[in-house]
Amino acid sequence: MKTIRASSADSEPVLQKDPPPLARRSALVGVNQWDWVFALVFLAFAGIYFLGRLQANYPIVILSGDGGNIASYAAALDHPGWFQADPALGASNNIGIYATIHIPLIRALYRLTGDYGLAYAWLVFPQTFLQLLGFYILGRVLFRNRFWAFILAFLTAMTVINIGLGEIWGVWQDALPRVTFQSLLPFLLALTLVWKDRPVRWPWLMLFAGLLVYVHPISAPAWGLAIWLSLWLLQPKGWSWKRRSLVMLGLGFLFLLVLTPYALNYLSYRGRDQSADYNTVMAILQNYSPANLLNVPAALGGFLWSSTKSLLLPLALVGLVATWLLKKNDRTDLKLVLLWMAGLFITSVLIPFAEQLVEQRLHILPFETELVRCIRYFVPLLLLFWIWPLAEWTPRLTNPLVRRSAIALGIVLFGFWGATNRPAVRDIFQTFVCFTHARLVCPAPGSLNELILTLRTQTQPGQGVLVFNEDTAYVSQSLSVRYAALRPLVYTLRDSGLLGYSNRSALPGWLATTQQMDSLRAMTDSQARLAGLVPLAKSLGAVYLVVDFGVAPEMLNSLPVSVVMQDESYLLLKLH
Repeated sequence: MKTIRASSADSEPVLQKDPPPLARRSALVGVNQWDWVFALVFLAFAGIYFLGRLQANYPIVILSGDGGNIASYAAALDHPGWFQADPALGASNNIGIYATIHIPLIRALYRLTGDYGLAYAWLVFPQTFLQLLGFYILGRVLFRNRFWAFILAFLTAMTVINIGLGEIWGVWQDALPRVTFQSLLPFLLALTLVWKDRPVRWPWLMLFAGLLVYVHPISAPAWGLAIWLSLWLLQPKGWSWKRRSLVMLGLGFLFLLVLTPYALNYLSYRGRDQSADYNTVMAILQNYSPANLLNVPAALGGFLWSSTKSLLLPLALVGLVATWLLKKNDRTDLKLVLLWMAGLFITSVLIPFAEQLVEQRLHILPFETELVRCIRYFVPLLLLFWIWPLAEWTPRLTNPLVRRSAIALGIVLFGFWGATNRPAVRDIFQTFVCFTHARLVCPAPGSLNELILTLRTQTQPGQGVLVFNEDTAYVSQSLSVRYAALRPLVYTLRDSGLLGYSNRSALPGWLATTQQMDSLRAMTDSQARLAGLVPLAKSLGAVYLVVDFGVAPEMLNSLPVSVVMQDESYLLLKLH
């Protein structure tokens, strides 16, 4: 006959014949064999995911747009004399605003890899592992259950791309600063929960939150405010209002003190805005930035609509109500999470909305444009409520069948979210295919690799290159000329982002070139297009021109160019 005993983790009754360890509720005390098993699973997934990034993308690793920009900054700092012809990288002042830890990490790894793309790609491995491990630890703290923590780790790792504002959530194939930040975030949140009754350690929380500005400058203020706001709830009831206020002021000051070096660096670039034409810069920011970046209500509405369609928001609201009812004895952790969400709403919605209203009224250029993108952090917090009520409910169930059904429901929820928000499944599959050939990475050099190798070996450092892509979807690949071939680009569509931060007075010139490129792109006559590209490339200081559209040999007869390389995808011309 089954008897009832009290769990050592809490006062909830459980069956003496406990379910397997995966489904057992346990306190966050010590590390057992399941923690090591799960850590090894995370490590294995991170390794496979990293190798998937290299399949058919090796030995020359081609990065995404943002990743290509960051790798290019590192290359320019290591070889400053080679990028004088590059309008974005030629002046070190332009890239000085990008003061994150990624730049020194890439520069250090380059010494080992000899390739900036591969050096950057290596960061994907620890980043993916840390995200999985961090959310597992956060789940253990919140749920006091290893199984549900494991589910949470992979649930929050799924790649969500329908957030809007050009944002993503989940594991990603490049170590973008915002993705690196999200891999470290759960450790900070777990510490906040663990130290909630230890005010003497709260300064460390604000110190850690402040230091994260050097990982992703936009995310750090949002989460600094969110955590600071939640600490008010945790203050001992015996404290006077004066002491409460002084403690909060001290914690806030400590956070701002850590942010100060970065803030001073950023403000030095905003001082250049005085020489920029307001109407031109605003037109560029509105037309070449992600949709709704300068329209906070529309950005919020888009997120709410997409999260409703994906069932993220409806299921989270149901889970929130269920969790509130189940945790009637102690709702402190739940209130903390809600305060985090309130802090995010203030920094990602209210502050940028008010800022934009003031800037529009006073006719001044935006001080910043990115805080609204922190809307992305609602995704993992909403996903918490998919799992939390099940983690609270299952230990209270005495019927094994009902308990298994609750566990099955959690697995179904994870399966649904994973199926609709898949990571790079094809690349992961290719990794296993490569394993069958007894290899870790299966290279598949393409035309872009041949172009990069030709630029490396048949051009001289410092000689400018203009790349013309017939389809702007491939513009990001042209950044590989910078970080892979180590040659300056005299123009790229991607430079609007960097110049929009560091040198807005240079944007009108960038816009004039962009309009010329768009006009050439609209041409259907390849001969006329090429005839227009050659003088444009010369006017920009280019020595070489790369095009990716078909060019017959007779088209070159009347042009002052010579062919350096030609294949089915690219034509590399030297200008005379």
